[in-house]
Amino acid sequence: ITNSVVEAEEKEVTITSKVVTIDPPHPLNQFGGYTGIIAFDHHYELEKVKGGTKLVQREEYTGLCVHFWDASWVEPAYQRVNEVLRTGVLRRKNK
Repeated sequence: ITNSVVEAEEKEVTITSKVVTIDPPHPLNQFGGYTGIIAFDHHYELEKVKGGTKLVQREEYTGLCVHFWDASWVEPAYQRVNEVLRTGVLRRKNK
């Protein structure tokens, strides 16, 4: 999977990752980066809630460069992704 994300300074970064696990109804697990240098383990979990479904994303980082990396832009980027996803889902639901 290739994702494009925009960092805080609006610098676009392309990230390539590999889907490690797809086992419905269990979470989707995506891993990428460079093991030992900087890598991420990203989980997408769907939870049933009253009136619908809740998406929970979490990500763990490992590797030497994690200690020097400013990840402050990541959470806002995921919030934007979640909003776009929510808008798209609601638009399809209302058709």
